[in-house]
Parts: sequence; C-alpha cells; structure tokens
Amino acid sequence: MKNYVILLYLLLPMFLEGQNLPQMSSGHWDRYEYNPAFGGVSGATQITAHLRSQWQGIDGQPQTQMLSAYTPIDLINSAVGIQFWADQIGRIKSQNFLATYSYLQELPFGVLSVGIAAGMDRKSFFGTDWRAPDGEYGVGVISHNDPLLSEQKISGIAPRLDVGIYFSSPYFELGLSSQNVTPFSYIVSGAGSDLEGVQYRSYVFQGSYFYAINDAYLLVPSIIVKTNGRFTQTEVGAGVDYLGVLKGGMYFRGYNSSSIDALIIQAGYQFAENTYVYYSFDLGLSALRKVHDNSHEISLRYVLQDPLFKVKREKVIYNPRFIE
Repeated sequence: MKNYVILLYLLLPMFLEGQNLPQMSSGHWDRYEYNPAFGGVSGATQITAHLRSQWQGIDGQPQTQMLSAYTPIDLINSAVGIQFWADQIGRIKSQNFLATYSYLQELPFGVLSVGIAAGMDRKSFFGTDWRAPDGEYGVGVISHNDPLLSEQKISGIAPRLDVGIYFSSPYFELGLSSQNVTPFSYIVSGAGSDLEGVQYRSYVFQGSYFYAINDAYLLVPSIIVKTNGRFTQTEVGAGVDYLGVLKGGMYFRGYNSSSIDALIIQAGYQFAENTYVYYSFDLGLSALRKVHDNSHEISLRYVLQDPLFKVKREKVIYNPRFIE
C-alpha cells in the first residue's frame, strides 16, 4: 500500500520531536535556504518562493513551501532578510518564521559573511485526522483505542536560532551553517503532561566551484552535506549557466545503499526582466520508487540588482551568474 510510509507517524508516542531539515532540491542555486550568511553575498535584493511535492502519490507525502527575501544594506556592510517555511509530513505540520541578519567583510580575494537567523518554530497535528487499525470511527465518534495516539489538536512552539558563515570568491564558494544551534524545548498545548518536545541541531555544508567554459557557458560543480548527528545526506553534481538566462543541472542524492534517494534534474529560465523560474525533478532511486511518482519542485525568483539601501563604493566582483 502506498500509505505505509506514514505508519511511522501513526505509531509515534506522545512526543513532539523536531524533525530533520525539510528536503529541498533547490539548495544548489538558492544557498540562502539553509545559510543566513548568504543573504547579501550576491549584492542584490532577491525574493524567492519554493513549492515542493515529494514522493508524489503517497498518502501523507512530504510537502514544503518556502518564501524568502533579503536585501543588502551597504551603509553598514550588512544584509537583512526573512524566511517563512511551511512543511507537512503525514499528519504533522511545521511552520517556521525567521528574521536574518548577516555582516559582510570584503577581503582582497573575496567576501566573508557571517549570519544569524532568529524566530519561531511551531509544530502541530490534529489527532482526529489519524486512523488506527483498532479504532472506532463514526458520526460524532472518534476513538483510536490506543493510548499512544491523541484525539486532540496538539501544538508546540519554541524559539529557533540558526547561524552560518559563507565565503564567496570569483572561483569558488564555501558555506557552513547550523540550524537550531541552541536547541529549545517546545511549549506544548492541547495534551497531558506526558507530552514533551525538543529540537535537534543540524549542520549544512555547501561548496561550489566556478569554471568558465567560454564567455557564454559557466560550469558549477557543487556539493551539499546535511547532518543532524544521527542521519547524514549528501548531494553532488554540477550546474550549467548560459549567459545568465538558461540554467540546468544534475545532482545525485545519497552516498551509500541506505541513503541513496534520487537523481535530481534541474532547469531554469529568465522569462521576464529580473524574473526567473526553476524546476527540479527528483527521479526516485530508493526502494520507495516502487510506490511513488517521483518528486517535483518549482521555484520563482525576482531579482533587483541594486540593494534597497545603497551607498556608492568601489565595485567588487565576486558573484557568479549561476546564483543570481
């Protein structure tokens, strides 16, 4: 059955646990997703929206939406931004709202940025949406007959704090970030005293190299490594940029028999002035490929080449076309 994947969530005890990072395929060209220090590195004001449907066709499949925006503030060598995440896996919903700040230091060989993101993390589920094998359900009657499954709406809220560092040069970029760097406990409502919640710290490493094939084509090999100390996932591949108008890429997610997940195929196009559309197709390679119809992600980005808060200063070239 296609819905067997979500049985994990139906068997959860009364315990709200901060899950690992949402799975996104756009992190190779949108590095701000996981690293607040990237805001401002491009020197432009950007607004980006992502919509992801993972493991299409499975009941309770992961679904993620993200909206972000940032702009440099040249006057103080900084950048500010916001991020809003909405994520659902099975019957468990997560929302995050973050405000970001980064400070940029120009170096003779590139730009170094350190950033912080602070906000709120909320998780919730409706116990009435669940169905247990031995439960009783009818008009006005919902009983799971299972002490581990709640019949209430349960939600938890906690502060969230992320940090990151990012280095950008004309030839390569490196970034390291930590999500929930100081794990907090959730303040839980809608359940008894046996329910608790905790966040888990995650780390993301991002690296890329820029190779100009000629005046028109730019090749960008890149890698992303994500871990929470218990589980690790990698993505390795390369993207190609043609005059900043057409983009494409192919990446492999996984590094061993238990982590191999998908082959990611990407395409992007500048269809209007300052406006881009991207599409990512994840071809499933794990055992789950037999019960799902792959994963899809579409993104829109609007770019203003100048900061909203601009001062005149010497121009420094450090941003490749592929990440504009």
